[in-house]
Amino acid sequence: MNTLTRFSYLKQNSLLSGLSDADRLTVLRRARVTEFRRRQRIYRPGDPASDVYLVESGIVKLAVENPEGREAILGFQHPGDLFGEMAAIDDGPHDHLAEAYESSIVWAISRDVFLDLMRESPELGQEVIKLLGLRLRMYRTRVREILHQSAHSRVASTLVHLAGRHGVEDADGVVIPLRLSQRDIANLVGLTRETVNFILKDLRERNLIETQGRSIRVKNPAVLQHAVR
Repeated sequence: MNTLTRFSYLKQNSLLSGLSDADRLTVLRRARVTEFRRRQRIYRPGDPASDVYLVESGIVKLAVENPEGREAILGFQHPGDLFGEMAAIDDGPHDHLAEAYESSIVWAISRDVFLDLMRESPELGQEVIKLLGLRLRMYRTRVREILHQSAHSRVASTLVHLAGRHGVEDADGVVIPLRLSQRDIANLVGLTRETVNFILKDLRERNLIETQGRSIRVKNPAVLQHAVR
């Protein structure tokens, strides 16, 4: 994007729409824009949380790792999404990792600049609080599902959530355009890859989903959600 296009991008961003033109120019001047290759780390647990990030293009994965290197995926961020927003309210280090799930362009806005923007625009502060609340509710829901739902229900609920959050509707259902591997799905729901493989095969045989490579189409999210309760 050139400067004019990026300025327009900021005006269209729902989280930053309340900023004045002067504040948008400040973001353009002060943000560090970086292109990350697929699977390149943006930050790691323990890194200083000194920036808030904005996705310009691509997809960014947020995850935590156990000491053995096993991942639990927290979610995926798309163009227009903010992440690392805890830097605005907590000066502790990152407790999770951020990685380019696809080649991505990401803006880094320093904590000081972002806090100044929040002071200038109460609307931005409200949007950040709303974002934190939504993320907390989503993580609590994920934990509750892992603790109380069957393996089939966990996979189905996750596919329905991904279809709602990221999906693209077509004539045959909703396509999840994330190129998810079975390992990725396993890391989202806290199961083994082998169990996920078995469940996906069962859902295909019941005509609830279609798969082609890493592409997954949910035929009818509402039906899938209730079919495996």
